[in-house]
Amino acid sequence: ILTIGHDTQSLVKYDFRVKLCRGDILHYGNPGKNDDHIEFVLEDQIGSCTNLVHGGAGRSDNAVSITQGECKYNVGRPLLHVLKIDLLCEKY
Repeated sequence: ILTIGHDTQSLVKYDFRVKLCRGDILHYGNPGKNDDHIEFVLEDQIGSCTNLVHGGAGRSDNAVSITQGECKYNVGRPLLHVLKIDLLCEKY
């Protein structure tokens, strides 16, 4: 996913000014560690990132879950990048 985002220039470094939209892919991780994780944005961001509906897998028992809440961190991993689906779709 990171390679596709980089190659299509649709991967952006996250900061608070990035508006998250339904379909965007959130990339979490700690640089230098092999603990990357992704989540999907399920509803457009309204207001701050503290009440975002997003979901992902990799939970205990391989569960897939949907969460409404903070998205800047995932189990201690910071949000590093966003693959912007609108920018990706412009390329194809």
